[in-house]
Amino acid sequence: ALLKSAVNNLLTTFNNYQGGDVKVHFVTFATQAGAESTFTITNAADFAAAKAFINALVANGNTNYEDALQNAVSWLQSTGTGGPIAGGDTYTYFVSDGEPNTYVSGTNHAVSGSAGTVMNEIQGIGENTTTDNDGTLNEVGALKALSTQVIAVGIGVSTTTLGRLDVIDSNGDALDVRNPNDLSSALQG
Repeated sequence: ALLKSAVNNLLTTFNNYQGGDVKVHFVTFATQAGAESTFTITNAADFAAAKAFINALVANGNTNYEDALQNAVSWLQSTGTGGPIAGGDTYTYFVSDGEPNTYVSGTNHAVSGSAGTVMNEIQGIGENTTTDNDGTLNEVGALKALSTQVIAVGIGVSTTTLGRLDVIDSNGDALDVRNPNDLSSALQG
């Protein structure tokens, strides 16, 4: 509920922006990447639809960083009206309250594994077999290359998990939100 509130507050800030369009693409994830949708938040109808999308989310499942990162990278690489705004700045927020414990292997988008295995997978140092080389794809590097900045945010995570989120963050210093009520301020900042 607090994550929804914080994201809705951020969407309101984006909606009030007067310097041009703001487009937001959501990639939800749990055991694997879930619902995705893109909205031009500076458009009233899209703003309302984005808030409805966020308010309909339900938390469940494991924590699959890799599947979500792959989907985010695919969207950032896309072109046309459904893709990012050409020439615009791109800020990526990666928000998680869980320890990474699931990754992608071949066509299976939900393989259980240790946090260390997941972190190797998302940095391109995972499995590499004759039938599956997705573990050699560096999703973190691709996300950083396609984003003006990547902001990683942990919600009540352990110090160890925060260190893992540091790997995803552009500055190597993920935000740790201990008091969920502070999440809105963290995202705004």
